[in-house]
This record gives sequence, structure tokens and C-alpha cells, in this order.
Amino acid sequence: MWEYTSHPDDYIGFWGPVTATIDWCEENYSISPFFAEFVNSTTNLSFFILASYHLYSAIKNKHGTLYIFISIGMAFVGLGSWLFHMTLKYEMQLMDELPMIYVTAIPFGYLFSWNKPPLEKALWQYGTFFGTLIMTVVYVFVYKNPVLHQICYASLNFSIIFKTLSNINKYVEDDKMK
Repeated sequence: MWEYTSHPDDYIGFWGPVTATIDWCEENYSISPFFAEFVNSTTNLSFFILASYHLYSAIKNKHGTLYIFISIGMAFVGLGSWLFHMTLKYEMQLMDELPMIYVTAIPFGYLFSWNKPPLEKALWQYGTFFGTLIMTVVYVFVYKNPVLHQICYASLNFSIIFKTLSNINKYVEDDKMK
């Protein structure tokens, strides 16, 4: 049923030639002509499933719009990643990578604007929005190297981690809870 097939490097699957600027470690079209990277494709559906549950939980427990937006964003990440690894098309690569930036920018903007005076809060939120917009324009139209995406995505994540740790050290008084 799941027979491994080794193809020559010039094999073209159902979706046509690879147009993505990055190709991951799986051999392309080794399981099915419909899935360029079968394992990457199918495992990315878990993002969609988990995001659906997170959305349900956020609504049920009235966690607010921040969690609802993050849930929807994670569903888009899962869908985009599934499409990208299934097709290895550049357009689908953008559907994978850009939602990763957008959904990570939401908690970034929130964390850095949290507990700030109104003007500073607005500057962080609008700055996050416009920074994300500029990154999108540069990545889509000027510099299509995936390293740009990787640097921006890593920067957002490390900033969130360090800000969260800083907030824990600043606001959590019980050492057992830190």
C-alpha cells in the first residue's frame, strides 16, 4: 500500500515542477505523486486540528479575542504548511511562511504593549503591524531568500520568550511559581 519509490531528481509530480525557494529533507514524491513531502504534509494537519480545539476552548472559556485570533492564525499556518509541503510551489510556501510571522506578531505586539501608557501601547501595536507589513513587502517583492523569513520568525519568537521571562521575574513574587 505505502510503497517507497525512488525518483530521479527531475521527476515532476502532480503539481508540476518545484518553484519553492526552499526544499526540506524529505525525498520528493517518494510516497505519492500528490504529495511532494508526504510526512511533512500529513503531520502539518495536526496544526489545523490543534488550532480547531484551541479555538473551541478559547470561545468556550471566554479567553478573549487575542486567543481567538491566535487560534485562527495557527489553523492558517497548518493549512498553508500542508499545502506547501504537498506541492512545493512558491505561492504555497508564502501561505506557509507568512502566517507563521503574522500569528507570532500577535502575541509579540500584545506582550510588548502590555501594561504600557496609551501612547506607548499604540506605538508598539502599530509598530508591530507596520513592521510585519514591511517584512511582507520586502520578502514577497524584493528579497525572496527564505533566510529573511527565518531571521524575522526567530527574532519574533526569541523576543516573546525573553519578554515573557522578564515579565515572570518582574511580576511573579512567589519563587516556587517562577
